[in-house]
Amino acid sequence: MIRSLIRFFLLGAILLHAPTGDAQPVTQISGGNAHSLFLKGDGSTWAMGYNGYGQLGDGINDTSFRSGTNRPERIVSTNIVAIAAGGEHTLILKDDGSLWAAGRNNSGELGDGSYNGTYQLEQIVATNVIAIAAGGHHSLFLKRDGSFWAMGFNYYGQLGTGNSVFPSTNQPV
Repeated sequence: MIRSLIRFFLLGAILLHAPTGDAQPVTQISGGNAHSLFLKGDGSTWAMGYNGYGQLGDGINDTSFRSGTNRPERIVSTNIVAIAAGGEHTLILKDDGSLWAAGRNNSGELGDGSYNGTYQLEQIVATNVIAIAAGGHHSLFLKRDGSFWAMGFNYYGQLGTGNSVFPSTNQPV
């Protein structure tokens, strides 16, 4: 109930503060730890909130406490079909089936083979992704062939690999 109310108010705030003259409807919203994303009907992705780890994906490298924006900022202009805000990272799915990520990567949640964060969206998977989800320190995606993929923190077994002994993975498994 509380989560639904928060989403309702967040969507209202987004609609009230969206740039004027832009009549595109908001089609998806996603909230991370301290940042929020929304997707508009034209395929553009917008972000606001804390950006100290680069989770807005706008290329700005500012680790100060007040890093980020309190107004929506367009980070991708077109071709986005899904968004997911994780704890301190962002996932974006393009219409060509490619998966892109930005932000903190200390648990390998970006899936790029490193534990280094990035302030710009980087391509993680080239094709065939159809659904995405982001947790606090892990990421999930589904491919067109029905295969399920995960990366990031796995201490509690949230990646579904059958064990939780290996604490994290920085590549999709």
